[in-house]
Amino acid sequence: MTLRIVLFLIVLFNFQTTFAESIIQKCPLPGLSVGERYNGVADFVILVPGAGARGPDLYIGGIKWGRYFENVENILEEMNIPYYTVVGDMKENEGINERVEKVKEAVKYFSDNGKKILIVSHSFGALAARLALRDDYTKKHVSGVISLTGSHRGSELLDWADEAIQSRLMYPIKKLVEIFGYDVTKKKYIKELTTGYANFWNRTVDHAYDAPPVYSIVGWQNKKEMAKSIPALVISDSIMAGRMGPDMGGVWKKLTDGLIPAYSQVWGECLGQVNYNHGSILGWSLTGFSKPELKSFYKEIFDDMVRRGLFKY
Repeated sequence: MTLRIVLFLIVLFNFQTTFAESIIQKCPLPGLSVGERYNGVADFVILVPGAGARGPDLYIGGIKWGRYFENVENILEEMNIPYYTVVGDMKENEGINERVEKVKEAVKYFSDNGKKILIVSHSFGALAARLALRDDYTKKHVSGVISLTGSHRGSELLDWADEAIQSRLMYPIKKLVEIFGYDVTKKKYIKELTTGYANFWNRTVDHAYDAPPVYSIVGWQNKKEMAKSIPALVISDSIMAGRMGPDMGGVWKKLTDGLIPAYSQVWGECLGQVNYNHGSILGWSLTGFSKPELKSFYKEIFDDMVRRGLFKY
């Protein structure tokens, strides 16, 4: 009897430890059906950045922060996972179609050189990555797409921004930011990531069974946590909350990652939800981040792909 109790406590302790250490928590809903095309086991990662990418770097409001995927690239190198990062337009005026073409070009180049590819994408880049799967060549050479806080159904924040750009009241502000080289009227993604425009991108079923699977990670934080990490996100979160009806977002209600509503981030199968905002999911935070925690987060993702037979490292 004593031995049974000891064994039970050991199993219970291991279970609780594993659960406590898991950064990715279960999704409250599964998402859409997942593509069933199986293209073998990937051994190479293509990183697809969001709208703030200029070349390999992240710019916010015309200010350079560093390489867009800097923290993720460092983790991949530590895990001995080879990768390539798709670069953005140097004027940050790139639209969805241009980014889709870059994804297709990267897939063709590396698959022609014998690489088996898994795509890891963020925000605007996640939408571009899954739209690239409509291409016959691309969908035959990608094992799957990981979507990190992807903007698949648009954002109420971009609805507000698009309306503001058209407003005469915003004219002085637009001219002011142009002095710093940031012309909002040339940012294609503002119009293309509105909730209305999302209907255009999603007009066809691109997650059909003959396409590789798309897996979503949903990020969200409360205002207090955002204020500690990236204070400006509190403002954008409030703007979105003010534009979303009481029933918007389903099980997630009005939860957001500061730029994208949680409900918009789900496409394909929802792998899980995390307590990260739009920047901290990549390790971007004014208060710093826990490198071991971020590494554990990405290790969970890749280990999941290994279990599914889609990746090896």
